[in-house]
Amino acid sequence: MSAVETDNATLNKKYSALQLYASQLDVIKKQIETLESQLEDVNAIIAALDEFSGVSAGSETLVNLAPGIYAKARLLDTESLVVNVGADVVVEKNVRDTRGLLLSQFDELTKLRESLIEEFKKTSARFEMLQKDVAMSTGRV
Repeated sequence: MSAVETDNATLNKKYSALQLYASQLDVIKKQIETLESQLEDVNAIIAALDEFSGVSAGSETLVNLAPGIYAKARLLDTESLVVNVGADVVVEKNVRDTRGLLLSQFDELTKLRESLIEEFKKTSARFEMLQKDVAMSTGRV
């Protein structure tokens, strides 16, 4: 194999690595965006629970049956909630415990987002270093 062929093979490997890094960055970015959306949702639910804490039994409310479809209802109990804890399992919890569960979920999502941001930074740095290397190899500096 000649020196030119070796250089071309090395350059092709670097281009492939750049494509892989770019793909990884896209995936990580989408994961971060998904987590940020989930964080907003959890935050909105916590705010709704805080608002619900001020409601008294017997109050009239609207119950969401489907998107855009509501029924009028009276609250019989404002102390306990029925909470889906996963795998279609529901348990009864009080508002304070439910809020604590959501705060814990918010913390876990925040940590995961921070971890992904760090991974994005590391991958981005590797991508940029390889990009500079390729530019120097091809004389495009």
